[in-house]
Amino acid sequence: MKESTSQESTSNSLTPERPRTFVSFLRAQVASLVATAADFAMTFLCKDIFGWWYVLATAIGALVGTVVNFMMGRNWVFVSKERGVWSQAMRYGIVSIGSLLLNTFGVWIWVEATHEGWVYPAKVVVGILVGFTWNFFMQKNFVYK
Repeated sequence: MKESTSQESTSNSLTPERPRTFVSFLRAQVASLVATAADFAMTFLCKDIFGWWYVLATAIGALVGTVVNFMMGRNWVFVSKERGVWSQAMRYGIVSIGSLLLNTFGVWIWVEATHEGWVYPAKVVVGILVGFTWNFFMQKNFVYK
């Protein structure tokens, strides 16, 4: 009779294994795109279909995108359910505040340094840099650890 090793018992358990960092990174980009699509779709629905105020529609869209990204991170990107959902949500909130500050500061520096009146190129570049660095690594090592 063959004795099972701890690695065999782990792979046979009902809990899926955490993906490797590169796979998590790719999944995080997919989750980000899905969350962005949910954000824009909800904003469109609230503003253009329901006729709600654009600021309220934007806030609702951002909230929906945040929840989608958080849940995809927990259940698919990092496969992390060891901590309770509220504990992870609080950590996610902290990382999101850091992301907001880095994005805002980065766009401000870009626009002031280049004297560009057009903010969107700065927002795209800074957003990608913050997403690939701060957001991914803080989610991997702090939120979903």
